Amino acid sequence: MNGLYGTQLGLQPLYTGAVIIASTLLYDGSQKSNVFLQISFDHIIELFIYCYIGDLVSVKSLALCQRLYSCNWMDMNSSYKKTLLQIMHRCQKPFNLNAGIFGPLTMEMYSKSMQITYSMWTVFKGRAALPNR
Repeated sequence: MNGLYGTQLGLQPLYTGAVIIASTLLYDGSQKSNVFLQISFDHIIELFIYCYIGDLVSVKSLALCQRLYSCNWMDMNSSYKKTLLQIMHRCQKPFNLNAGIFGPLTMEMYSKSMQITYSMWTVFKGRAALPNR
């Protein structure tokens, strides 16, 4: 799954940041500018959903090991116990949806992405306010 969507999910924070910065810098109160702001809002929500689901998958995959241990495994046959042990060994490491080179999609990544976008926006906004020489 990460191999299929890792690149797309990795580009999502960059694309979202670029859309937010461009739309707010180009905002002039016109109808066209309002559309750009709506697109920015849509991208923020889309990135939030990806990160929320990625965070949820990670938390649920860690909880799986505890739930497997809590099942009635002592009364099962040895084949079942061996299979359960293999699954429990695998689920010690959480399953993450990765965003390419940015790491796992989590709410922490969403927060950092929004912080970086805001920082870049303030730099560009400050540069746009400087008089041309």
